[in-house]
Amino acid sequence: MSSDNAQASSAVKGGSENKDGCVSGSNSRVNAIWQQLKSAHGGPKTPGVNIDKLWHGFISDPIQGKVKAGTKPANEPCTYQPQLIDRATQGTLDSASKPLQPQPQRPAAGSKPDADTALQLVARCVAGLKDSSQAARRKALQDVQSQLLDNPALSEKWLTERLEQDGLGKALLRRFDDPSDTCREMAVTGLLRLLQAAPQAVLSLLPYAFPVISERVRHREEGTKNLTEPCEEVRLALARLLHALVSLAGKSFGGYAGEAVELVAALCEDPFHEVQEKACAVVVALNEVLGLRLQPVAKQLVAVVLPLTTAKRHRVRIAALQALRPTMHQGAHEMILEMVAWRDPNVIPIKAFYGDDLKVNFCGKLAADPHPAVRREFLGVLADWMTQLRERMDHESRLLPFVLSALNDEAPEIQADAVGLLERLGAQYEQDHEKDIKDTLSYLPEEAHGIGWQAPGAAGYVYGAITAGEETVNGGRAVFVLPGPLRSRPRLGTRRLVQTNFGRIAGVLSEEVTSWLLEARRRAAALLRTELVLVEEWSEQHLHLVMPALCKAISDPEVRPLIRDCCAIIGAFTDPELALQLLQPRVTDEVADLTQRAAALEVLACVIRGAGPRRAMDAHLSALLDLLSLESLLSSEDTRIRRALLEIMEQLLATCGPACGRQAFRLLWVCLHLRAPGRAPTAQTGAGPGPLGAAEGGAAAAVAAVPGCDGDTAGAVVEAVLLPRLAEACGFSGGVDEIIDAHRRELLEKLDPGSSPNVLLATGVLCRLLLPYSSLSYLLYLPEESLGRVLPPEPLLNCRAAATIATSTAAITMEVDENDSMVAADTAVVAAAMEEDVGENQRATGMASPSGQLHTHAHWYWHPDSTTAVLSHLQTDLDWLPRQQRCATMCFISLEACLANLPGPLDGPAVERLTALLCRALGACHELTQLAVQAVLRCTLTALVRRQLLSDGGMTLVACQVGELVQQLANCMAVVSSSACRLQACYVMEMLVQSPGARMVLLGDSTAVLTAVCAAVSARLYDAADEVRCASLSLARQVVKVVMEDGRGRTVGALELSGGGAVARLLAEIAQLRDVAPGSGFYDEYHAFRAWMERHGKAEAC
Repeated sequence: MSSDNAQASSAVKGGSENKDGCVSGSNSRVNAIWQQLKSAHGGPKTPGVNIDKLWHGFISDPIQGKVKAGTKPANEPCTYQPQLIDRATQGTLDSASKPLQPQPQRPAAGSKPDADTALQLVARCVAGLKDSSQAARRKALQDVQSQLLDNPALSEKWLTERLEQDGLGKALLRRFDDPSDTCREMAVTGLLRLLQAAPQAVLSLLPYAFPVISERVRHREEGTKNLTEPCEEVRLALARLLHALVSLAGKSFGGYAGEAVELVAALCEDPFHEVQEKACAVVVALNEVLGLRLQPVAKQLVAVVLPLTTAKRHRVRIAALQALRPTMHQGAHEMILEMVAWRDPNVIPIKAFYGDDLKVNFCGKLAADPHPAVRREFLGVLADWMTQLRERMDHESRLLPFVLSALNDEAPEIQADAVGLLERLGAQYEQDHEKDIKDTLSYLPEEAHGIGWQAPGAAGYVYGAITAGEETVNGGRAVFVLPGPLRSRPRLGTRRLVQTNFGRIAGVLSEEVTSWLLEARRRAAALLRTELVLVEEWSEQHLHLVMPALCKAISDPEVRPLIRDCCAIIGAFTDPELALQLLQPRVTDEVADLTQRAAALEVLACVIRGAGPRRAMDAHLSALLDLLSLESLLSSEDTRIRRALLEIMEQLLATCGPACGRQAFRLLWVCLHLRAPGRAPTAQTGAGPGPLGAAEGGAAAAVAAVPGCDGDTAGAVVEAVLLPRLAEACGFSGGVDEIIDAHRRELLEKLDPGSSPNVLLATGVLCRLLLPYSSLSYLLYLPEESLGRVLPPEPLLNCRAAATIATSTAAITMEVDENDSMVAADTAVVAAAMEEDVGENQRATGMASPSGQLHTHAHWYWHPDSTTAVLSHLQTDLDWLPRQQRCATMCFISLEACLANLPGPLDGPAVERLTALLCRALGACHELTQLAVQAVLRCTLTALVRRQLLSDGGMTLVACQVGELVQQLANCMAVVSSSACRLQACYVMEMLVQSPGARMVLLGDSTAVLTAVCAAVSARLYDAADEVRCASLSLARQVVKVVMEDGRGRTVGALELSGGGAVARLLAEIAQLRDVAPGSGFYDEYHAFRAWMERHGKAEAC
């Protein structure tokens, strides 16, 4: 026996004195309390009973000794002290005063007692529940659960009488404040099961049980977190008991509805999640038993349950939604405003000026809940409120966005539920507004319910995915697939419902898509996309709000795909003229930031993506090209501007292909500017040469065919994709070269590199006019190592071989191999013609490019007249070349590729223009960069090899320019800054000396040209680079051979007379060279030249 029990025993015998020194002596007060309990027996709730005073007496039981945590302090005056009786003495007195009676037999272990035995057991249990011993109280509670519960011998009426008349129920209620957690739990559980077995006793015990439960579940002090009941299991049992009381009491519980709200609020604030779930179950039970009688406290119930929708456990959130669903029908519909954090725009929140005035959007949190079960339950709650709530029309504009958000849910089953709910809402709308839409439903077919008359095959868009082979409709126009789970057009009622409420959230969505919160931006963009699909043409009224927001948000990579879909949907359902009017000021504003202009262009491209398939852009194509042809856009160096323009062109050709033929020249003008490279040179590291003829394919193949264009792939995409597609759309079966040749005159008239704001882009357009498609200008992207390559001299083709090559390359047929690359079908004729001319040194049909690759044959639509027109235009103004070094390099690299692939010889005027152009460019060798000078020298070498210069037929036209050409080459041979330029100039001079046309000038009556050649060779004999000195000896050998093998029969002796003795002086100077280091490359070449001269001297002597 504990010290507390000993102290209680001594207090009974002689009157107990507490710690404060007061004698309790409270037997009379206990008897008074029992009289009150007996007088209140059977009444529903006597107003005269003071529940607080009564409960104060319960929890001040002096048998407990110490006050356990969860009870009231011990220094309060004691109001309840049971009479403790000496069991041994009482037993002796009873046996002496009563005759001997047979003792009842105890029931066997594991069996249930009958009614008479159970009656005695109840009396013992009631006495045991009052015992000061914890073991005795626990034994009594165990007897109640083991012997009375689940006993078929005890009827419901018998249990009701025991609970009401024998005081078993009240004794169990006293143990709700037991110091032992186990006893408290057993007492609550026992009473719960007894009430479930005897529901008739609920009404009699309800006035006593309800205040006891209320006291145990509330906080010890107002505003603190200290709970009166510290044990979670006991609190859960109390919540279950309350749920049972509500369910069993039925409508009689209405008198306690007000106090029940406070009790439910305390249970909802409980930290134990199972208690919170049971609290929600209590709310559901209140709705079931009371119905509309709950209306006075319905708002309060919603207010206390709402915080549970943000609980950590998803089961609690689901239980809270299940509790809120029926409560809204009991007159709490105004709490929907609190759930969506609605604020009256006409009311100024004064409270916000002085303190916190925060509102939580509970519906928004539930719609974005991480658990799919919660989102699905929330969608079911919305379905119930929007279809069954009496005030549903007042709140449909606030709840509809959350239904539409479910269409973008990641769970397919939630998307399916949302689609089904929209169908139900649409049917409901049609019933509610039958008079308004009666004419539309009755007299117009489904195709006429949208934008004008939309036939199924002419709409240009489809709902959901499409099967392979159905990507294009309406004569090659790409189909636009509307995003979302919809697989068919929603019914008219659904569309009208969304259209009616779109204006209320259009402005809010426009602000949220640019919010600083990432999740808010994503959800707002997804919701806006869904709204635009459903409102269709109705969005025209709000484009002034939506389009600026889209221009701002499209630059955000997190929401960019959603924003692009929104723009395309606007184009699919609205008149594109409105979008053009709204976007034009942003595009044409040259003062604005380039990012804003690029964003507006990207929005425009997406609008075209949606409007093109339904032929809405055909009427506005001219106005659109006026906007795109602005000089500030075409000459822009910003990658974002160029990428946006490229996307617009792609969408135009993909969706408006048949209508592009009327604007072929303007489209070609924009494409050529996009094809031109940017001003900043792209870094080239380890890029190898790619194929010269890129097959017509996707953008990825084009990029792969253009090495070094990683920074800006627009040129490759235009060349490989857009230009072939444009030629096909405009009806040019010959491809890119045909469409360029057809509009060459207009392009050259409009092109002026010297006065263009961006000379580089204008030069890029000019280079594309120089090059046929077969010589794809990937050369513009080659690294400097390849651009600076020196081409060695090659044997000249005779006239018959050159004519054969020209004829063969023009008439050759092309085939496609397994790799889709262009290959020559017949090269035997060309190879035979070259083999006859060069013998051992067989050559390919094309001229080797700086990258080491061979150019393929020119297209059938490429002819010399095209090159002549470009040369004439280029020769008109060359003053800008020295000022634009990279432009000069680009022009002459392209000219080199053009001359190497030209299928036929140039005519006389073209040769004269080409010679004048090269002479003028070589004359500026000291002003141009090394790469530009080398490009000019390679052009000259290519023209000499292909007999485009100084040909036999055009000799009289260019004879006057040979001297100038020799003089300019001599200047290039003296360039100090680059040994590669001097070496290439020596090779070109050697090729020039070998040409038949130049021989007549060199050996003519005038000796100035030959003297200039000898002087240039003499100056290079002392060059610092051995390879240049070797090239000068090779050039001297060619000069000697020209003089000795003259057609007039000159011999070695005539060398002294050639060029006024210049050749003899040159040979004498070579013989007297002393700066010849043994072991160097020049040493071997020098002695080989001396030996060659000795052999020719002996041959002359013989």
